[in-house]
Amino acid sequence: MKKPRLSVVIPTLQEEKYLKIALDSLKKQTFKDFEIIIADGGSKDKTVAIAKKYTDKVFVFDGANVCLSRDKGTRLAEGDIIAGADADTFYPENYLETVLQVFDKNKDASAMSGKIYFYNCPWWWKPVWWIFYSLFEAIYIFTGKVVYAPALNLAFRKSAFLKVNGYNTKLDFGGDEIDFLMRLKQAGKIHYITKPVPQTHSRRLKIGISRYFFVQLLYNYWLNYLTAKILGKAIIKAKPVR
Repeated sequence: MKKPRLSVVIPTLQEEKYLKIALDSLKKQTFKDFEIIIADGGSKDKTVAIAKKYTDKVFVFDGANVCLSRDKGTRLAEGDIIAGADADTFYPENYLETVLQVFDKNKDASAMSGKIYFYNCPWWWKPVWWIFYSLFEAIYIFTGKVVYAPALNLAFRKSAFLKVNGYNTKLDFGGDEIDFLMRLKQAGKIHYITKPVPQTHSRRLKIGISRYFFVQLLYNYWLNYLTAKILGKAIIKAKPVR
């Protein structure tokens, strides 16, 4: 059987409320030569059953964190291009087509990324989003460097993934973004696009502006990532927002 050109890898854990959002949008893509791989961390709800209605490549890795799930799913992927995705994210119908165009036109590209948006987000997020992504885009325009790549909008060559030895599976939050991006830069150039924009669920923002920045972003994400990098294992056991 002919191998697909592209593989979409989605890590899941207790995603029965949201998984159809991503899978329905992927089934409507203009580009069709791709496979969907679900790497589940041991869901106890209907996540796996829902996933099996869309793809026969559903793998369960009990107890796996997000980095381990992404790593295992990517190693099982057959496509030369890997598109990282999230279970609660809507992908515009030309998303995968655009991803392939970036790699076809840029042979030096090890990876590509772009902006994301939260749908149904609280009022305070819109100016924050504009400031952050205006800064990211300005840095890319003037320096050619990508400083942040959300895992749900990060595609890369599988050869680059193997060259840098995949994800650091000892990491949890931030490991599939900060650490992986830094190492992908060793395998080639990271390209950045402004469109199309995947739209992800705003559930992470509904805890309020102060709790989001101080608890979710600074403590659960950055402190978790930095301590895990230093100690070689995650010591902050933050629960994913469901």
